[in-house]
Amino acid sequence: MAALENFIKVISSLGSEALAVAPERCVQVRNKNARCLRCAEVCAAGAISYDGEDVLIDGDACIGCGTCATACPTCALEAMHPTDAELSDALAERASAGGDVVVACARALRRAHRAAERKAEEASGLLRRVSVDFDVSDVLQVVCLGRIDESFYAECAARGVSQVTLACDGCETCTYHRGGELARKVAASAHELLDAHGYELAAEFASPLPCSVYEKGTAARALGYDPSKRATIVTLREMTAQVARDSAVEALDPVSGEEAPEPRYAKVGPNGTLPQFVPLRRNRVMNSLHHVGEPVRALVTTRLWGQVDVDVDQCSSCAMCAMFCPTGALARRDDAEGNITLEHRPYRCVQCRLCEDICMTGALSVGDMVSLEDFERGRVQEIPLPPRAWTPNRPDSIFTKMNALVGGSNNSYF
Repeated sequence: MAALENFIKVISSLGSEALAVAPERCVQVRNKNARCLRCAEVCAAGAISYDGEDVLIDGDACIGCGTCATACPTCALEAMHPTDAELSDALAERASAGGDVVVACARALRRAHRAAERKAEEASGLLRRVSVDFDVSDVLQVVCLGRIDESFYAECAARGVSQVTLACDGCETCTYHRGGELARKVAASAHELLDAHGYELAAEFASPLPCSVYEKGTAARALGYDPSKRATIVTLREMTAQVARDSAVEALDPVSGEEAPEPRYAKVGPNGTLPQFVPLRRNRVMNSLHHVGEPVRALVTTRLWGQVDVDVDQCSSCAMCAMFCPTGALARRDDAEGNITLEHRPYRCVQCRLCEDICMTGALSVGDMVSLEDFERGRVQEIPLPPRAWTPNRPDSIFTKMNALVGGSNNSYF
């Protein structure tokens, strides 16, 4: 329990102006047997790591890039710089202006800025460097391209965008290369979803920033740079790193006069399940795909939704999977005759695989290939479960259940 308390405290300490944290959504918090470590696997700055026993979080190292939020299946981590809403507003403004959409990371912007200065210096003929800036008002700026998830591409398609350029400065050589690796996986995942709906969205990674985004000028015409523009480039990485650093210090400072809040655990509700929710990001993907059009394929392989399969011959009908499911993709239903049915809603499954991890008999598995018809129509799959080998609330219920689990030959102690 101490390890879990420590995990809740450290993950909560990440909350800042750059990153919002909802510990109760984390599958590691919901059940200690969860194996999900996606945030640690992709953290671009190495702020989240796993030492073989505990998840470790270094708030000072966090740059607020949002890569962990893209990887988190339950949205326990959400990027705040920019937020999904801010990114959506910026996309809407750019799409309404027509043309392609360009997203650039902070490193690419800094490289483009240095290149513009060199060109301006060459054009001016001066021996000293000239402090210059350029207008990138049409560029959607993020700390790292790992911030961009499938909902962004789906919204691009819904708004009629046909080309998205993602500008980086060579992800393979970048300190935060894991963000770039995830960005490419997400782009491929989004392409699969949109292709299954008959929409062609070209997502191209470019290095450095494409020349087409600059306004035409005279000082560095090769870059389309206008030296009369004095727009300032905000160094997002440095700014968000400082915000996260300050917030972490404030949250962990023992002399701040405020005690750290005690860890709070999710409580079982009246229906016998832990609190459930559907991440808004997944809803945005679904809404955008509805605007794109009807699917043209029956099946799609995706990292966003899952298909649950149950081997009823192995299932013990404990329904723990339904109790811990974070989104309500799995629900248990009992009828008057005592029959148990497991309801599966693929459109709610976020492929966190918590149900797979906690299944004591190994009867349950989660696949990444889903039916688009089930997904689009919101269909519910009903899986009849075998009758229980034990009856709850009887004096011998615990013994009978444990005896069945360990394979004993006796079914009662009477």
